[in-house]
Amino acid sequence: MDNKKKPYDSLRLQISKASAMLDIGPKFSEAVSTNHLLSLIVKQTLDLMDAEVCIIWLKDKDSNLVARISFGLKGTGIQSAKISISKQLMKCIINKKGPTYIASLTKDPRVPFKKIIKREGLRSMLAAPLTVGDENIGVLMVCTKSGRRFHGTDFKIFNAIAGQAALATANIGLYDRMDKKARDEIGKMATLFNMSRSLSSAQEMNVALDIILEKVCVLTESKFCILKLMDRSRRRLVMASIFGLSRTKAKGISRFNDDIANKVLRGGSVLVINNVNTYFKRKIPASLKEHGIHSLIMAPLYSNKRRSGILSLYMPDVRIFEKEELDMIEMIAGFSSMVVDNSIMLERIRKDYLNTIKTLARIIDENDPYTRGHCEKVMKYSMMICKKMKLPERYRKAIKTASLLHDIGKIGIDLSILRKAERLSADDWKKIRLHPEIGARIVSQVGFLNDVVPIIKYHHSRYGGGGYPDPGRKEGNIPIGSRIITVADAYDAMTSDRPYRKAMAKEKAIEELKKCAGEQFDPEIVRAFISSALNR
Repeated sequence: MDNKKKPYDSLRLQISKASAMLDIGPKFSEAVSTNHLLSLIVKQTLDLMDAEVCIIWLKDKDSNLVARISFGLKGTGIQSAKISISKQLMKCIINKKGPTYIASLTKDPRVPFKKIIKREGLRSMLAAPLTVGDENIGVLMVCTKSGRRFHGTDFKIFNAIAGQAALATANIGLYDRMDKKARDEIGKMATLFNMSRSLSSAQEMNVALDIILEKVCVLTESKFCILKLMDRSRRRLVMASIFGLSRTKAKGISRFNDDIANKVLRGGSVLVINNVNTYFKRKIPASLKEHGIHSLIMAPLYSNKRRSGILSLYMPDVRIFEKEELDMIEMIAGFSSMVVDNSIMLERIRKDYLNTIKTLARIIDENDPYTRGHCEKVMKYSMMICKKMKLPERYRKAIKTASLLHDIGKIGIDLSILRKAERLSADDWKKIRLHPEIGARIVSQVGFLNDVVPIIKYHHSRYGGGGYPDPGRKEGNIPIGSRIITVADAYDAMTSDRPYRKAMAKEKAIEELKKCAGEQFDPEIVRAFISSALNR
């Protein structure tokens, strides 16, 4: 049992870190000054990385890296210390896409401040660049005194923290550096700042892009805005978000501007058309005439130094755009690029952690030769039911994940019980009945699986009441995903061999589902399953 707990404890720690990491964006966005923000970043980084020392280096006007804040050092020698960005170690950190790891600081010849390292007893280091768009604004660094080693998962989490910290630092730094003229337009800047806070809390890319377009339309007094992104082949632009216009009409507009947009992407700079009549030499495209457009701006989006999309703003009047307004539009295009980057990064992290959990679930599944492949079959039957009932996509996704992970709680059950050849005793069943709650606790530590938690917890509830872990829960109070998995789970159990009995014929299993409909199973779901099973 002790050996079995080790992978579970390790997984639980990783899941907890990932869940906390998904919450740091909103915390960073609440900072009211650069110093406040840097303190928040240091605290969150130390908590998540299990390190003793954290240092944030920010680039000054001479391109030196200055230690703006540190925590965990006894002396003050590092505070306000400067190091040239061209130094070998810092150059390596800045130019590397991911984190740089040094297992032994005393042995690496590139490491500066050897006296401080020796005095403080620092043993290892993990550092990542703070990058906004194509610009490096600093370095986030953690050091250990214990000699703890960092691994692949730590690198992903640290990289995500650095990405969030860079975005938040750039936002606050921008606000801090506003000149007098920008302060005269404090209303616009307040809207922009609030937009950056909204983006920090928006975990879905589509939601974040909709926020951007709504705000940029208000800030620039545009009639409507269109944002297009490169597809996976990176050969054509596809519609990502629209504001102020229907999708049908937006398609008509985009047909004319795709050629221009591609030229803007290749050129890499903002295109400003102050007067469409002059630009098109009085041959104005019909779609612009139809909507009364007299000027427009197209700003390119770049992700990881590659073209990623185009932001187009359409104005109802002839405009002379000031530099500050164009700078703001470029910055909003930068926000859009970071939203896309963060979405891709977050999706990768989600997949990594979900795959970790799925792997563990598969190990549990395969520990018992009689239940091998059970979760996959339950998932297949559950998806058949979802399709028959025409459930929305968001329900299907949650149910698909929950069906694959519904037995993950068995990690907390003794293998001798799971592999028992004879019928289980009352005491065995008491322990087995704990697995839905154990599974729900494991999955609840992953923030992006919140929809899956109740489905797993109540997948052994009975439609008429009396199931576990909550005997009083019945009918519509049981999540629909749980009711679907209950039917799929029972059918697979009945039609599979067990140590103490042979598999039931499919026809007999279907009759058993009908017989128990209304008591154990939701009658509507039983009908949907039988209908889909008979039509296969």
